[in-house]
Amino acid sequence: APRPGPPPSDLPFESLCPSSAGGTLTQKCGCIICCEEMCVGNEISDEEKEWMRKIDEAVKAEGLMVENRFMLAAYAIVSKGDVAKALHRIRNWNRIVTTHRINETSEKEATQWFKVNMVDVFYSVGRDAEGMTGYGIRNGNFRPDKVVTDDDLRCFLRGLSDNLKSNTMTIEDVRRGSFFMGDMSTMAWENFNLNLQKKMVGVLQDSFPIKLKRLVFVNPPSFIWALIKIMSVFMKKKLVDRIKPIQMSDVPQLFSDTANVPAHMGGGMTLDAWEKRENQLKIYRASVAEVESGGGPRAATVAM
Repeated sequence: APRPGPPPSDLPFESLCPSSAGGTLTQKCGCIICCEEMCVGNEISDEEKEWMRKIDEAVKAEGLMVENRFMLAAYAIVSKGDVAKALHRIRNWNRIVTTHRINETSEKEATQWFKVNMVDVFYSVGRDAEGMTGYGIRNGNFRPDKVVTDDDLRCFLRGLSDNLKSNTMTIEDVRRGSFFMGDMSTMAWENFNLNLQKKMVGVLQDSFPIKLKRLVFVNPPSFIWALIKIMSVFMKKKLVDRIKPIQMSDVPQLFSDTANVPAHMGGGMTLDAWEKRENQLKIYRASVAEVESGGGPRAATVAM
């Protein structure tokens, strides 16, 4: 029988379901998020629990760290139970967290760093036609020249981590996958830095437990293919193949409801990007609590 989770009745619902029509979060079906058109929850199948058990044993045998049982489930799902693949990601994420001391920077500090150094770099985007979560970046506002010190990089990586958590806010969201949408209308070469891009790609494809199923490049510059060629040196082919360059006028075709299309692209998604992320992080934290409260394997944890 479905387990009841903590009732997040105070969480705003707008932009979190495909219709973005608003609504009230309930505990219907034992899920964290419910609406008339979609029910996204934290149920873990018996097969997935067995994957978790095997990965957890391997994690403990190597002395690795996983933040919580939710993250353990995410690694199991993203790797489809392949212990070697899961350990590869976990080792890499452990290395990044330890090397850059990410857990020494709070969510609030990282958010403030972005607000000061990369003004308006993020914009809100709702679920696409497949129900996937996504996040938008204005590539022209991306400022790699602001990532100078170790503290800068730590804040940058912490912010990236929080963004990814907000897009994997339930177990079902982990299964379904996410998409990235970059508005490249004003992008120039100075908005690209090879070393920083390598670090970002490393987190996305080889470390954090997320399925990045589509990379949408909106109004890409003329040098985009040269950029993709450079990135293909350190990006896996399957990720390169998921790049989708489109014109802004075609963006609404990716969504079943224009309410989920970013406002500056002709849609109705007007929620502030930071407010939307905080709403989704609240759901993520509620999901972590729900999954952690269940039975089954528990990974070694580290505060984050």
